[in-house]
Amino acid sequence: MKQFCDLNLLRYLSALAQYGRLDRAAFHLGVSRSTINRALSELRDNFGNELFIVEQGQYSATRFTKELLVKAEPAMDDLSALYRSADDYDFTKEQGTLVVYAPNAFSDLITLKFYLAMQERGSQLKFESRSWPAHGIPNFNSEEIAIGLNTYPFDIDKQLVQHYAGDFPLGIFCRKGHELLTQDIVDISTLTSDLKLVRMSPKVAIPKWLREKSAEYIPTVAADLTVSSLSVALACVEQHDFCMFAHHGGYHLNTPNVDWRPIGIDGEIIKLKYGWIHHRTWYQHPIMKVIKDIIHDVNQGFD
Repeated sequence: MKQFCDLNLLRYLSALAQYGRLDRAAFHLGVSRSTINRALSELRDNFGNELFIVEQGQYSATRFTKELLVKAEPAMDDLSALYRSADDYDFTKEQGTLVVYAPNAFSDLITLKFYLAMQERGSQLKFESRSWPAHGIPNFNSEEIAIGLNTYPFDIDKQLVQHYAGDFPLGIFCRKGHELLTQDIVDISTLTSDLKLVRMSPKVAIPKWLREKSAEYIPTVAADLTVSSLSVALACVEQHDFCMFAHHGGYHLNTPNVDWRPIGIDGEIIKLKYGWIHHRTWYQHPIMKVIKDIIHDVNQGFD
């Protein structure tokens, strides 16, 4: 007897034992008679037993087959129920907490939208926003329903799975009257090294190609001030003539003396790709399909 057996073959064994004839078993399973015959041959080889006594096309299960099916059929029923439960997954019954890691600039952008999209789907999950660590990737707990949002692609190990989500325009906040705001699209070549910058921490990861392109024009530009609050960052822009790189997201609507412009190269707006990651334990779990839909909905607001 072989040590392992394709469990799917046991479905053929069960059907043949139930219906007693190849044509009836094949019709029940929606396969050909030759498929049943090949399965039966493999099962006989696997178990070293004839499995059926055949007389005039009638298949009668041997004692071994009957005992085997008594043990195997409950497990087969459990597997079938598991497959059905995946198809019938109900997000509204999911309990616990959904944790979303993101840089502060992302959190301010997506947290409320994400939560509202969950509520529209009848979610009972609690929602917890956590700051992306200043260095590296969040430490995902395999038992925790958690995702991370940041620029895409991610430098991750095999324990995590990543997905592309969309893109959004990169821009700059300045106090109204700033010379950069005279441009409809602020060309990257006009961002001089003496630009006074404030940034939020932890910062959004900037792709290598953009860092290299920026270095051609502003090789020494760096943030003069780092803060962890969006309101403080915008206050620095409004009251102290700092500038800040970010997707606008309507942030400045409550800061009347601040305006935003997209940043571009040769008239083309720079867009940053973003995506999301999660622990491989949750790969293809139905809840991740719902989260993918929510992220898609949230992405519609990135204009």
